[in-house]
Amino acid sequence: MHAMTTQEASNDLYGLIDRVIAHVEPTIICNNKGNKAILISLEEFSHAKKHCIYCQLLLIQSIFLPQLNQQKEVRLLREP
Repeated sequence: MHAMTTQEASNDLYGLIDRVIAHVEPTIICNNKGNKAILISLEEFSHAKKHCIYCQLLLIQSIFLPQLNQQKEVRLLREP
């Protein structure tokens, strides 16, 4: 992963954006206070967002599905 200062990024913003998109490689941008951000392509962001939502759904399913199944079993046992 490539890193640069905000000044370097500002001096070559169009080229930086082209490189991030073409090489599908995120770039870390650091300001003079030491704060950092990552520049990624919209395609990579969309992919990561979809993957994150999918992982969250799997986690929710793994936590709540067993509980829901247990509740159904309890209800079935109680029903005449």
